[in-house]
Amino acid sequence: MRPWFDDHSLWSDNADTAVRRCEHEGCRAVGEHRAPYSSQELNRYRWFCLEHVKAYNARWDFAKGLSPEEIEQMIRSDTIWNRQTRPLGDWRTKERLLRRKAHLFAEGEEAPAARASPTPRHSPQIIAALAVLELDVLPPADVLQTHYRSLVKKYHPDANGGDKSFEDKLKDITQAHATLKDFLR
Repeated sequence: MRPWFDDHSLWSDNADTAVRRCEHEGCRAVGEHRAPYSSQELNRYRWFCLEHVKAYNARWDFAKGLSPEEIEQMIRSDTIWNRQTRPLGDWRTKERLLRRKAHLFAEGEEAPAARASPTPRHSPQIIAALAVLELDVLPPADVLQTHYRSLVKKYHPDANGGDKSFEDKLKDITQAHATLKDFLR
């Protein structure tokens, strides 16, 4: 007796040792190898022996029934892993950051963000680090890095004729930069 289970060709005389047979017409071999049912039903499988799965795969045409435009669309979709693409940011956000950077170091002007909202409260350590770096507000990480580099060039002993008094100032600047960098992480 050959019982049928679900959609597969499982059969055996003993229910504990059910064996899946090859789905090829007239084949009595064990169906160990799965193959997709169709390109529209990739999660549904047919089961074949090795000989018949090779023959099935040789005849397999994933694009069967698709127009050239549908095939092109499928290829384009596969190049981006079938995921929707979105822009990597909002221009308004980028413009706001650019304007803040432009005004951050302008003479006699406050940064737009500082005018728009009250200054956030920071720990005394952060406030001291801002003072050492000659900053009024906490800038974004990339602006902080640029400002730090300009201060290093300005206060480096080699840029000041080898004057050793600039070493302490440079150490303070480096420590303040590390503090703010850690805070921004």
